[in-house]
Amino acid sequence: MPIDFATIARRRKNYGASAYGLDKVNSPHTDYHTMSLWWEPIDDLLGGTFVMRSRSDRWLPKEPNELPGNYKIRLSRSFLYNNLKDTIGKIVSKPFSRPIQPQNEDKLPEPLRAISKDVSGTGMSLTQFGRDAFEYMVGFGYVPLRVDFSYNGDGDAPTAADEQQGRARPTFSTIDPHDLIGWQDEVDESSGLRRLTQVRIREWISEKVGRFGSVDREWIRVINAPASPGERGTWELYSVDFRTNQPSNLPVESGFHSYPGVPVEVVYANRLKFMVAEPPFLDLAELNIAHWQSSSDQRNALRFARIGMIAMTGLTPEEIEKGITISPNSTLKSTNPDAKFYYVENGGGAIAAGERDLERTEEQMEVMGAQPFLRRQSKSTATGSAIDDSRATSDIQSWIRSLEVGIRNLYVMAAELYPTKLEVPDDFKIDIFSDFGITAHDGGDNEFLLKMANSGKLSMTTLIREVKRRGTISEDVNVEQEFQDIQDQMPLLITDQTQVGANDKSKVPNDNPPGDAPKSDSPAPMVTSGRNAT
Repeated sequence: MPIDFATIARRRKNYGASAYGLDKVNSPHTDYHTMSLWWEPIDDLLGGTFVMRSRSDRWLPKEPNELPGNYKIRLSRSFLYNNLKDTIGKIVSKPFSRPIQPQNEDKLPEPLRAISKDVSGTGMSLTQFGRDAFEYMVGFGYVPLRVDFSYNGDGDAPTAADEQQGRARPTFSTIDPHDLIGWQDEVDESSGLRRLTQVRIREWISEKVGRFGSVDREWIRVINAPASPGERGTWELYSVDFRTNQPSNLPVESGFHSYPGVPVEVVYANRLKFMVAEPPFLDLAELNIAHWQSSSDQRNALRFARIGMIAMTGLTPEEIEKGITISPNSTLKSTNPDAKFYYVENGGGAIAAGERDLERTEEQMEVMGAQPFLRRQSKSTATGSAIDDSRATSDIQSWIRSLEVGIRNLYVMAAELYPTKLEVPDDFKIDIFSDFGITAHDGGDNEFLLKMANSGKLSMTTLIREVKRRGTISEDVNVEQEFQDIQDQMPLLITDQTQVGANDKSKVPNDNPPGDAPKSDSPAPMVTSGRNAT
């Protein structure tokens, strides 16, 4: 999922664009318009500080009566704490720290076995393809996956001879959700499920301009399901004029495909309805924007709080009119013997409050970012069964299961696109690493769990059980007995700390002058409340 300023600008093209014409090939679907409202803050945050500053009118508006020059200074001192991008990166990296393992790949027909080595026809591995798809799922809630049939023969469709001589082969590709601008669907009479009958995909193709220049041209690809059983499906390619945003009236290119439907598989992470998904981290994105705004206010306040403001009283009208020069090489003076010059400094209360607000927001974002890793309670008691059940007991593992099924379905589509109609065996499966709770946790997970417990999002009982499962403490530790031991040792800890403090005082010579209160560098004993202990 490449994120740069040009990509975000292209993605933003259809935000709120519901009126290119209801029957134009580049008219967005009404549900696309809804999802684009959710994608907007995510796109801008993923673009980093540069994009957030360029979108200042949306995410950091000017205050009433704020002068343009002052606002420009405030904006230039604002920097994004990009928790959303960091969270998505960490989640996406987990499953693909190991390669995707196709199970029983040797049972596939010979033409399908080579797909995992080069899924796109450009050398992309199945693991990289899966990672790209998963990044869209985590970022935007779903990802469309497309199967195409690369063909360099002479006819309008590949033949069995083309297949045998290597002139035709299937390829997989991910579609940026921003580029699947429209679709049509119907209810399948045999299954009762909705299925696609048409998709419209926006494509960008770089074209040369003159000797040295280039420009990205917009195209719309339309893929139609067969009109009736036994017929072939069709595809069409339309150009879009970049000056008027108007598409061509007739397709520039067209052709056929042999799949009995639309060769696009949609994989969801947070499905709301058919072809509609909400980004899993939309709430985190909104909180990240709140942090951006609060951080900007904080840095602006520090700008003034760090420098005292000079105040003057008792100056004569003539002195006020003449003005006062403040510099190391000048003296502040007045003819009025009662005049005063002094600094007024910020008390710091507002600065401290701002720091606490930022810290709380950062902790909340970390807690929200860890939610997909939390496992639901399993009713199984046997260790082996618990390991099997754990494969689908957290959000991230459920997303992985969906992607595994989606990629397998691409193989089935590819088999049907072949002129000879190949078969995919039932025991062929895609295995993506997901046993994070057993082997893939790092030291940061325990810190996440502790912050969740401190913020009231996790009970202390669950905290100890999760730390046990990660191997930080022994499996032999009994949770209930541990709580009882903590309660029993509390009086001893308080007594020991008080005694240590008394012993330290007896060893320190009394250097205090008579009448002064005795000095002590020893901290007060820390007492953990029963609520925090349990």
